Amino acid sequence: PFLKRLSLVQMDDELEIDNLCQFFSNPVRFLLKKKLNLILNKDNELFLEDSEIFKLRGLQKYRFEQRLLEYKLNRERDHIKEFFQHRGLLPLGALGEYEFLKGKQKVKSFLDKLSPYLERERKEFELETKIRDVLVKAKVKDVYGDELLMYRFSRIKASDRIKVWLYYLFCNINDIFLSGARLIGLDEDEKIMILKLLPLRKDEAESYFLEMLNIYKEGIKRAIHFFPESGWKYVEYLFVKKEDKQKAIQKAKAQWEGNDYVMGEGMDEYYKFCFRGNDPIDEEFFELSKRIFLPIVMNTKRQD
Repeated sequence: PFLKRLSLVQMDDELEIDNLCQFFSNPVRFLLKKKLNLILNKDNELFLEDSEIFKLRGLQKYRFEQRLLEYKLNRERDHIKEFFQHRGLLPLGALGEYEFLKGKQKVKSFLDKLSPYLERERKEFELETKIRDVLVKAKVKDVYGDELLMYRFSRIKASDRIKVWLYYLFCNINDIFLSGARLIGLDEDEKIMILKLLPLRKDEAESYFLEMLNIYKEGIKRAIHFFPESGWKYVEYLFVKKEDKQKAIQKAKAQWEGNDYVMGEGMDEYYKFCFRGNDPIDEEFFELSKRIFLPIVMNTKRQD
């Protein structure tokens, strides 16, 4: 039944950029859920209920810091700490005070970097253009001044790099000529990282976007071997850190497999469903990772 459904999948006449971003964040999940209506029990989400917090970590730490940033951006300051404690996002007592002050300082440092860009005039666009018989649409809400700006107060994920890249390409294709794009977040050491996408000609943007669209077309017909976090590790070590291919493969496999402390990307339920008993970190994976991430690497520089 699974293979029969795959043979019936057709390319849509219309495609939202948001859906394209969802696809590249997990092509297999997108294929099974969006195209084949096959939904597994859980989207691999782990959480704890009814447990007292003693130290912020993982998802709890992420939620606390995101909400704290929202409060700061909206200039809401009254009883923030008490609100977080009441919602179970902060420990009580002295430990809660310590975590709150540490979080406040971290948010302040992030806002010091982010605020100058947010002070520019904000523009929004509704864009659409036909590319190879597909009407591609996007609502772009994050242009500040003459730059596309995206940010997240957490580690920048591989899918974040792809998202800002796709929106940036689509703006250029639609003659919204920008001086560049920025992605602001944290690196693996939780230091603030600013990634600047360089100016592109319209024909360059069209070529890069068409390549991504071709990969999407392939990925809605079969389970392609692309996994963003593992793929980014491979390209990062091979082309950014200039390590040899064996080292890059080793890093990609480590990201895929995980260890006793960190869940590997390959533990995702949708990946397990499609690739159980097989090793998809293969030549197809290497090639797709390069096709997707190498143009981003070539047109991005770190500015912080």
